[in-house]
Amino acid sequence: MANPGPGWRRTFDQVEREFGGRLEGLTGSRRFADVAIGGFRLQRRLLRTYERGARTVLHAVHLPSVGDVRRLNRQVAVLTTEVRSLSARLEQEREDDA
Repeated sequence: MANPGPGWRRTFDQVEREFGGRLEGLTGSRRFADVAIGGFRLQRRLLRTYERGARTVLHAVHLPSVGDVRRLNRQVAVLTTEVRSLSARLEQEREDDA
């Protein structure tokens, strides 16, 4: 007698047999692609609006926004690279002098 597997798997297989074909037909359609793209664009627009408002509020109370922190992180990374390079050059010059 074959083991039918765990209960959740049997349930999943049954639901997939029932709805799988219809869902594949729906998600493969041009209409679905258009709606999905429209949803992504709306989401991006709403996020930008929210971020702009949040940035304005944060700056009004003299706090940094996410963009400010990202910019500072990039600057710190560049400075860290420069300091490492200068340290390596200094160490090399010390070794050459010795």
